[in-house]
Amino acid sequence: MTYVDFFSNLGFDFNTDLKAKDIDIEKEDTLYKKLENSVFYYKSPNNTNTSFYLITSSLETTELENFRKYVWNKNDADLIFYFPNEAEEVVMFYAKYSPKFSNKESILEVFSTTEKDLDTIDKIKHWQFDSGVFWLNYRSFINKSKYKGIDKELVATLKALKEQLNQLLLQSISDDNTRHEVVQALIDRTLYIKYLEDNHIINSYFFGHYFNDTTLNYEKLLENNAKKDINELYSIIHEIFNNSLFFTPKIDEKYLTNEVCNIIAKSFNHNVSTGQLRLFDFRFDVLPVEFISYIYEVFLSEKQKENGIYYTPKKLAQLIVDDVIKEDKIGSILDPSSGSGMFLIVGYQRLLEIAKKLGLEPENNIEKIRYRTKLLSDNIFGIEKEQTAQRFTLFSLSLQIFVGINASDIKEFIASELQQKNEINLFNEFNFYQNIIRQNTLAIENKVFESKKFRYIIGNPPFVRKEVSEDAKYFTTNYELDVLDKKIIAKDVIDGYQISQCFLLKIKEWSDDSTRLGFISNSSNFYNEANKFQNFFYSNYGIEKIYELSRVKKILFEKAKESVIAIIFTSNFQDNIIDYFPVDLGLFSEKPFELLIIQEDKGVEIAQSELIQREIRLRDFLVGNKYDNILISILGNNLKLNDFY
Repeated sequence: MTYVDFFSNLGFDFNTDLKAKDIDIEKEDTLYKKLENSVFYYKSPNNTNTSFYLITSSLETTELENFRKYVWNKNDADLIFYFPNEAEEVVMFYAKYSPKFSNKESILEVFSTTEKDLDTIDKIKHWQFDSGVFWLNYRSFINKSKYKGIDKELVATLKALKEQLNQLLLQSISDDNTRHEVVQALIDRTLYIKYLEDNHIINSYFFGHYFNDTTLNYEKLLENNAKKDINELYSIIHEIFNNSLFFTPKIDEKYLTNEVCNIIAKSFNHNVSTGQLRLFDFRFDVLPVEFISYIYEVFLSEKQKENGIYYTPKKLAQLIVDDVIKEDKIGSILDPSSGSGMFLIVGYQRLLEIAKKLGLEPENNIEKIRYRTKLLSDNIFGIEKEQTAQRFTLFSLSLQIFVGINASDIKEFIASELQQKNEINLFNEFNFYQNIIRQNTLAIENKVFESKKFRYIIGNPPFVRKEVSEDAKYFTTNYELDVLDKKIIAKDVIDGYQISQCFLLKIKEWSDDSTRLGFISNSSNFYNEANKFQNFFYSNYGIEKIYELSRVKKILFEKAKESVIAIIFTSNFQDNIIDYFPVDLGLFSEKPFELLIIQEDKGVEIAQSELIQREIRLRDFLVGNKYDNILISILGNNLKLNDFY
């Protein structure tokens, strides 16, 4: 049976469902040729995590492993079907199972193409994928694979590298903070350079021009313990990217010991520790840029976690961004607590999607880079207090510019720039680095983006507190804001010096009547007795949607202690009917899917005026629905039932 016959019998159409896919696995010319016209891709239209690749050519064991590694890095499919030529078997692999395990270990099922095994074949029919029922048949395997995704593996690999570097530098740097900064600088520079090399922004032309050796790369500089050249490489990159990427370009050579250089070099081509992957295993040219935000977890201290600083999962950021930027209108975006940049990355991706849809993005790849840079420079803004987080935001945004750009075009462009101009000018005059400000958002004396208004404001400000934040205390005591000839005084709004409430007041400063906003907030701001804050929020913003996320807290913020809500609103008050959605755990909520199940039929309509008048409270809807509340109200007013109290 041919692959067309087999999958057509399952209900798949090769014109509409299974699309031919070009796969370019570099440095694998034989594999690349074998994959030509032999790979198809199916993406589930219903967000049920059942996308897959189909390979129809015969591959050697190592070639199949390399293809699995490519798909694992790309993170855009859940399965791989391997159907070589007219074979008698179809092998189904779980694509998100780490490539450090063998092909055999990642096999979900083997299907016969000759025998009439109807029960087995029925499990992979088209409707099973679209409905998500497919996973019911393979739950035991998925449970075994929960924590083997690329984000977890990358974090684990970098943590192992961080620990070894920390031990190596323990004797030479006694101060913990200084040692932490040096280790962090070494790792984030290494990651950035690997991204640049994998995407051919740093290539043989680059090393030939600056180091007179076209065979060099970062790994070889490390292996050669070439400290001066390593620091020169850092400085060149710092200059090319508008002198803003690295806080200090060079690292003191006394810290770049032979042992330090060797352990970083070995992280590319040897296991850093038993069972860990190598950096070489991660394909940074296809790995999604937003994974940089997950890497940020490696550098968070326990104190930061206790204070409510967490990276925001992409699915949650995507939910909010899609609701806030729901029309195809390009506009400025601010995240006043940008962290490692997840909201800004997703927001920028949304603007790129709009630009493409409106036909604004050029066809030429180099012009496309410059258009994307201008779009970024004109529209993406952030404020972040932590230097590490600010750097990761810059890191991620600068790399997003190159996503989907043909590598050969970049190679040719860089060669031409170096030959003709003796320098690389990728971004023209546009400097988006100045848009991501390292500062305390709640600072009163040194205001950021003063008098600037934004089209969209999104974010996830810190909120968990064991003790009162000095920032929140000072802000609450001293901040005042004039809005439409009305003075708002922070101490009349903020309950208990809650820092997240300070942020939700401060954003008023950057809003006008057209501003749309979306924020994650601790539930206590809206469910507990935060009366002053609730009076302000309900009377000054137009609330459109609230997603109640307490039931899915553990899949969003694993170590967070407080429940959260996501709230979509406008900057001007409107007596809205609010759509309140309790988000539940379902079959696809647990790892590795982490899907947010939002059931429209369970939504509750709440009149904003009733919240203002305190006829109802949001906490009334934590359990039950509006009909339960009506029943309770009737029962509470029943005089006969009062006798039973």
